[in-house]
Amino acid sequence: MPRFFFDIRDGEYIADREGAVFPDLEAARIQAVIRSGDLLKENPSKFWEGEEWQLEVRDEARRILFILTFMATNAPHLPRRKLAGRTFG
Repeated sequence: MPRFFFDIRDGEYIADREGAVFPDLEAARIQAVIRSGDLLKENPSKFWEGEEWQLEVRDEARRILFILTFMATNAPHLPRRKLAGRTFG
């Protein structure tokens, strides 16, 4: 079974050094969505800081197979809000 690596880019690059074995690309795609959801649940306020982050999935040769990209954007008519000393919106 092939090994897939799930690297994160969120202002810095966090390489998955171990990877995980899945039967095929479809299983890796499903796992990428699950992992992304877990990351969003772990730190939801960071998602609203306005910076894009990505989950890159690579094969054993470290070639990018696909990328999931996440970014939140407030509607322009919404007021900016302060959270923990930072302005968002």
